[in-house]
Amino acid sequence: LEISPTGKVPVVQTPDGHVLFESAVINEYLDEMHPPHFLGETPLERAQDRMWLDFVTGIYGPVYNAFSVVTQEQYKGVMNTIAAKLTKLEPVIAGPFFNGDTFGLVDATVAPVFTRLSWIARLASEPDPFDGLPNAKAWSVAILTRSSVQESVLPDIFDIFKKSITRNESWLSTQIN
Repeated sequence: LEISPTGKVPVVQTPDGHVLFESAVINEYLDEMHPPHFLGETPLERAQDRMWLDFVTGIYGPVYNAFSVVTQEQYKGVMNTIAAKLTKLEPVIAGPFFNGDTFGLVDATVAPVFTRLSWIARLASEPDPFDGLPNAKAWSVAILTRSSVQESVLPDIFDIFKKSITRNESWLSTQIN
């Protein structure tokens, strides 16, 4: 709160005291400061990556909504919204990662979405937002099986997630056995 005007995380303070906030800005700063670079090599490739970065961050809201809606119908609506967004990505996923064989910033940005969708699927398999989207499903699997993604969360994160949605008294919490 003392250093971020938004009062939200993430926030980074550089060694020389400058403050950066907003995930996309921080990710691009870190990408520029620490090779190898995760954004495309050419100005056009970087612009396209930024465009898709913006698009995939738009999936965060619906994923978090899935944690808090209180009826099954609301839940299905949220999952259909997520599926619609994944449908737009389907034809542009090069595979196995977004831009092909190399893990990039678009992949790193969508990793938390896919991680949370995997938690959701452990509780409620229907509707499956990946249904009929083989590229998006394969992309999710490639990201979720990457060791850096697996090691980026606490070992007991699924239990923490279940406790969190139980406190919210969401519909998804009713699916915990």
